[in-house]
Amino acid sequence: TTSTLPGIDFIFGEVGGFIGLYLNDGTGSFTYKGPVGDVGQCAYGLAAADFDGDGDMDFVAGNYSGEIELFLNDGAGSFTQKGTIRDVGDYAYGLAAADFDGDGDMDFISGKSSGEIELFLNDGAGSFTHKGTIRDVGTGAYGLAAADFDGDGDMDIISGDFAGEIELFLNDGAASFTYKGVIFDVGDDANGLAAADFDGDGDMDFISGDFAGEIELFLNDGAASFTHKGVVANPGQFAYGLAAADFDGDGDMDFISGDGVGEVELFLNNGTASFGYYGIISDVGHYAFGLAAADFA
Repeated sequence: TTSTLPGIDFIFGEVGGFIGLYLNDGTGSFTYKGPVGDVGQCAYGLAAADFDGDGDMDFVAGNYSGEIELFLNDGAGSFTQKGTIRDVGDYAYGLAAADFDGDGDMDFISGKSSGEIELFLNDGAGSFTHKGTIRDVGTGAYGLAAADFDGDGDMDIISGDFAGEIELFLNDGAASFTYKGVIFDVGDDANGLAAADFDGDGDMDFISGDFAGEIELFLNDGAASFTHKGVVANPGQFAYGLAAADFDGDGDMDFISGDGVGEVELFLNNGTASFGYYGIISDVGHYAFGLAAADFA
């Protein structure tokens, strides 16, 4: 499947369960294309990947009730809702997708209010097997991001919780994870996380967003040891929606944030992990906590 438009797009989820799509023209200018799904209430968990292996970007969505639902893309940004993958029992607000078992298809993890992080492995066609709980982080595992943080070729995990603790899990390559402990305590709900190579040095960094609206940057030394670089943005209260991508097509990794008043804002990277405020690109009305970025069309 080929992309009909250049640029990285994004989807948002809001308090009513509605999921909407914005398409990028390749320069960081976005056009709203309308609704692509509805999960009933609080569509705050979103993760995008090619789940059915047909070459376009699909997504999973989690809601207030704990239901995780799959939406498959036709290649042009039109989605078919395929039903509930699993009901995890309570707020399925943390989601992240990656090939965790190294078999060439895209799996996902979910985090919920009780603190459990659960693993779902894909058979390659968008059918998932629940593999159980990776770890219980105690409370509100709503911040999740997956990347190869230690540079060994497999996909690791960071989680953020209500207590502000950010924790690291290293993958052995077969979706078995070693808990490496708390790597930072940001002091407030670490419910927003996004991973990318923000400083362009070849390893995977991350940003976190918290209750106060502060977005903080953590740079990786290549071996999963991180340096806290401070606050890079403060878009307002509840910076829980975060997604990273090269939105303006200049070769470095930018990010968008969603906040408690429904604004989605764009921050552009200058190539050295310094970010300029581009502005509000969307106002979804209330609680823009669910965000995922991909080339959807």
